[in-house]
Amino acid sequence: MKLTVIKSTEYKYNQPSVFAIVNKQYAGCLIYPQIRNYPPIEYWINATSSDSDRGFTLKEKDFNEVEILQIESLQTAINGLKKLIPNQPYIAFNHRNFKIKRGVNYEIWAKKEAENTNLINNWFESTKIFDAALTKAMQDLRNILNK
Repeated sequence: MKLTVIKSTEYKYNQPSVFAIVNKQYAGCLIYPQIRNYPPIEYWINATSSDSDRGFTLKEKDFNEVEILQIESLQTAINGLKKLIPNQPYIAFNHRNFKIKRGVNYEIWAKKEAENTNLINNWFESTKIFDAALTKAMQDLRNILNK
């Protein structure tokens, strides 16, 4: 099966976004397709990325049935993992209402700051396993599309 693989043009040390449309569904890095409301493939011919002088490269490639199934299953896994990640907790700005680092106001601020830090650290810890699985699936999908 022939697929058109689309790559963004990026600066020298940035990794380009790589994606394709497989059975009428986008697969790969969905940053550009998502913010542009999943346009048809023809859109990408003249589209520009984040800067007007950087566009997209379209290349038609042959993929066998096994690769197509891998692409679809990896994208399904990625979509599922994203749904499992809990939302980052909202933390209101902790206003500094003290002038020197001692006294009651500083103690209240420091306690709240420690609670916020602990909350964020716990969230990062709880999402670590999802992040590792997402990174692996995205890299595998990228490798297949870049073959």
